[in-house]
Amino acid sequence: MDALFENTTGGGNTANGTGALGANNGDNNTAVGFLALQGNTFGIDNIALGAFAGTASFTGNNNIYIGDTGGRIGSAESNVIAMAIFPFLAVHAVFRRSGLWHNHGVWRHVAGDRFG
Repeated sequence: MDALFENTTGGGNTANGTGALGANNGDNNTAVGFLALQGNTFGIDNIALGAFAGTASFTGNNNIYIGDTGGRIGSAESNVIAMAIFPFLAVHAVFRRSGLWHNHGVWRHVAGDRFG
């Protein structure tokens, strides 16, 4: 599948890599790498760098995915920075405006006493 294969209405997107932004119709997304942001349908202002980066982000906005972070972030998550620290162990860090958090092998810190 070519990059931006199914894009019909999205504008201002940049994709490089097989299947990058393959299902995209969102705006202002950048995907570099094999299947990077492949599942993005209507998410806007996302950046994905690396193979499989952000493949589980379908409608999320304002996210940055670095490395193999697909399948580990919620499909509608917004305002997240996710980095694959040790992809071979499926451990990565996710940063939100409120800080670092942990779930399913991910460290988390959420402002206050609320932990996800």
